[in-house]
Amino acid sequence: WLLQGLSPRPSFGGFGLSFIKLGIGFAIATIVQHLRATGQATMTAYSSAGVEGAQNSTPTEPWYGRWFPRLLFAGILVMGTFFVLTLWWDVNALRLVDAQVDGRTSGLAYKAYLMTDRVLGTIIFSGKFLGEGLLIFGILTGLATIIWHLSFQAGNLALLTRRALGQGGTEGQDIPRPHAPGPLLKLGIAGFTVMALGMPLALVHAGVIGWELGRVFEGSTPEVALRLSGALERIINPFIFMGLGILFFSIAFLLLTIIRYLRAFRQNFGDAVADLSGGAVPRFTVEPSLWPSRLVPPLAIFGIVVIGFFFFTMTAVRELNFNAMLTLQFAGVTDGVFQNALRLDRMLAPVIGATRFIGVISIMLGIGLALVTIVINLRATALLLPAGFSKLIPVARGEEAEEEEEEEEEEDLTVYEPMALAPWDLFRPLVAGAVVSISATLPIVILLAVFIHRRMEQASIGLGGPDAFSDRFETAFWATNLIGASWQPWMLFGMGIILFSIGRFFDTIVGFVIARRAVITEATEAIAEAVSSAPGAKVPA
Repeated sequence: WLLQGLSPRPSFGGFGLSFIKLGIGFAIATIVQHLRATGQATMTAYSSAGVEGAQNSTPTEPWYGRWFPRLLFAGILVMGTFFVLTLWWDVNALRLVDAQVDGRTSGLAYKAYLMTDRVLGTIIFSGKFLGEGLLIFGILTGLATIIWHLSFQAGNLALLTRRALGQGGTEGQDIPRPHAPGPLLKLGIAGFTVMALGMPLALVHAGVIGWELGRVFEGSTPEVALRLSGALERIINPFIFMGLGILFFSIAFLLLTIIRYLRAFRQNFGDAVADLSGGAVPRFTVEPSLWPSRLVPPLAIFGIVVIGFFFFTMTAVRELNFNAMLTLQFAGVTDGVFQNALRLDRMLAPVIGATRFIGVISIMLGIGLALVTIVINLRATALLLPAGFSKLIPVARGEEAEEEEEEEEEEDLTVYEPMALAPWDLFRPLVAGAVVSISATLPIVILLAVFIHRRMEQASIGLGGPDAFSDRFETAFWATNLIGASWQPWMLFGMGIILFSIGRFFDTIVGFVIARRAVITEATEAIAEAVSSAPGAKVPA
C-alpha cells in the first residue's frame, strides 16, 4: 500500500502551476487593457484638435483580442474539473490496494476498482494537459493582441504628433495599420490542436483498456487489445509534449516580435522629437539587436528539436521494442531476449520523459531572455517619453525660441549602454529554476534507469521473490520506488520557480505599461489643447 501510494499522480503540483499561468494571463490582459486605452486616448486627443487621420477610430480588434481571457478561464475550469477527478482517482486507488492486500481480487468490487483506476488514469492525464493547453494558448493569443496594439501605436503616435505640430512631409501618408502575427498565430493554433488531440486519443485508449480488462476478466488473452493499449500509452504522452513545445516555441518568437515593435516605437518617436524640436535634441538611435534577444532563436530551436527528436525517434524505438516484447511473450519466450526488451521498455519511459522536459526548459530560458530584452526596451522608453514630450509641448505652445535660449547644452536622449538597464535580478531566479529542473531530469532519471535495470535483472534470475530476497534486489527496489516518486515533483518544483520568475517579469512590464499610458495620455492631451487654443490655429495636414 505504501509503495503504491508513492507513484506520482497528477494532482496538486500541476494544479498549482496552472494558477501561476493564469496569473501570467491576467497580467497580459492588464497590459492589453492599458495599451488599448493608450491608443484610444491618443486618437481622441488628436481628433479633438482636428488632426487629419485621428478622426478615424482605432480598427476593431481581431477575434483573439476578445477570446484570450475566455481561453484562460476555460483552461483553469478544465484543470479544476480534472483535479476533482484526480481526488476520486486517488480514493479509488486506496480501495484497490486495500483489496489487493486483503486478498479480495476476484469479486465485482475489485474489478470495478481496477477498471476505474486504469480508465481514469489515462483520461485525467490528457484532460489535465487539455487545460494546460487552453491556458498557454490563452497566453499566446494575449501576446498576439499586445503585438496588434503595439504595432498600431509604433507608427501613429509619431505621425499624428508631426501633423499636430505642423511639420510638412506627412500629407497623404496613411495611418499605419496594426500588424497581426498570422504565421506565428497559426503555428500556435497547430500546437494547441496537437496538444488537444491527446484528449480524444485518451478516450480511445480508455475504451481499449475497458475492452482489454473485460477480456482478462473472462479469462482470455486479448492480444490485439494489449497491442493497441500499449501503442496508445506510448504515443499520447509524446504527442501532447510535441504540442506543448510548439506552443512555447510560438510564444518565444511572439516575444521577439514585441521587441521589434518596442524598438520601432522608440525610433519613430525619437526621430519626431529630434525633428520637431529644431535639432535641439540629437536624433534618437535604436541600438542593434541585444545579445539576450539573439540567444532566443537558438534556445527555442534547440528545445523544439529535442522535443521533436524524442517524439519521432525514441518513441518509435520504444513502440517497436514493445511490439517485439509482446510477440515474444505470446510465443512463450519469457527469458533472454524478452527480459532485455522488458528492461529496455521500463528504462526508456523516464529517460524519454525527462529529456523532452529539457527541451521545454531550453525554450523557457529563451522566453526569459526575450523578457529581459523587453524590460530593457521599456526602461529605455521610460527615459525617452518624459524628456521627449517636455520638448514637444513647448513647441506646441510656440515657445521654441525661448526654450532654445534657456537651454545651455543639448540633451541626448539616446541610450549608449542599454544592457545597463537589464533586469538580471528577475532573470537569475529563472536560471535557478532551470538548474533545479535539469538536476531532477537527466542525472536523477539516468540513476533511476540504472536501478530499474538492476531490480529487473535480479527479479529475472529469481532473486526478487519472497523466498529469495537479495540485498541487491532490495536496494534497487527501494531506490526505484523512492526516486520514481520524487523526481517528477522535484522537476515540477523547478518549473514552478521558472513560471514564478516569468510572472515577476510580467508584473514589472505591467508597471511600465501603466506609466507609459499616463505619460502618453497626459502629453497628447496637452499638445492637442495647446494646438487648439493657439490664436487662429489651423492644424495643417
